[in-house]
Amino acid sequence: MINGIIDISLGPSSFKLQEKHNFDWLFEIGNPFVVFDKQDSGNLCFGIERNCHKLFVKYAGAKTIEFRGSTVDAIYRLKSAIQAYIDLSHEALIVYKYSFETPPRFCCCF
Repeated sequence: MINGIIDISLGPSSFKLQEKHNFDWLFEIGNPFVVFDKQDSGNLCFGIERNCHKLFVKYAGAKTIEFRGSTVDAIYRLKSAIQAYIDLSHEALIVYKYSFETPPRFCCCF
């Protein structure tokens, strides 16, 4: 940890957060192979592989480096976006599959 910045390593990816956060639960979904952490929305996004299938996982509940809000608000916004993902479904867009919540986190899987 340097200057309140936490380094996290998951599989081949590493990223930074504002505070310590446990990502052991992510391996229940599959093996992370990429992370998109430069979000100011308060979301992290992961590429996950399991049984030769890939998922895109959008996650709210951790303080990304760029995020200046409340994780509670980030979770609320992600939950609220689910209906838009469903309403805007199109063959050219990533397909929303399911979401789950295990407080204090919320995930959407595509």
